[in-house]
Amino acid sequence: MHEVLIARELAEGVLEEELRLQSVNAKHLKSSESLKRSPYIGYAGRDTKNPVLLKDTAFEHLRIVSTGNIDASLDILRYEFVTKNDFREWLVHTGRTMPAFWYADEERAIG
Repeated sequence: MHEVLIARELAEGVLEEELRLQSVNAKHLKSSESLKRSPYIGYAGRDTKNPVLLKDTAFEHLRIVSTGNIDASLDILRYEFVTKNDFREWLVHTGRTMPAFWYADEERAIG
């Protein structure tokens, strides 16, 4: 049950609170060949942020998960990722506590 709640909160974070979930890190793209496997969209939670590349299926799935109509699918979201820095920015922006499993005490003190 905890996974369902966390998945919904993260989905809302991506769609409404500037959490930068990515399917592909643009700085590691070597050519347009890297994007041929599935359709992607450029998405930014706010106009002030640069967009990320997100599979259209992942974006649509997050949209539906955020409404509570379905539970998150590991098969659809398995390869999506959030960088440590982007996750930290989202936590600070939304006033959430940084988890000890990913951030050392000194990192969590800087908020």
